[in-house]
Order: sequence, then C-alpha cells, then structure tokens
Amino acid sequence: MTEHVLVHLSTGPVRGRRLDGHSSFHALPYAAPPLAELRWRAPAR
Repeated sequence: MTEHVLVHLSTGPVRGRRLDGHSSFHALPYAAPPLAELRWRAPAR
C-alpha cells in the first residue's frame, strides 16, 4: 500500500511516497550547474 510522506527540511517541505517500507522522492530541485562565473566556486543555495 502506498503512503504519502511529507518531510520538512530547512529549505521547505518535500513530498514523497512510502511503499513496502521504502521512501522515494522525485523531482527534487538541485542547484544550477556551475557554468561561466560559477565555475570553480563554492556551492551556493
């Protein structure tokens, strides 16, 4: 049986699903690729 999961992170809530004891989260936002002036710099939010 599929159960909906809501996890609260410091950046906001993330929705996922739990099935057979495993949680999965899809379409999570990631940082922009380090191109041009972002290349070789520390990651930023």
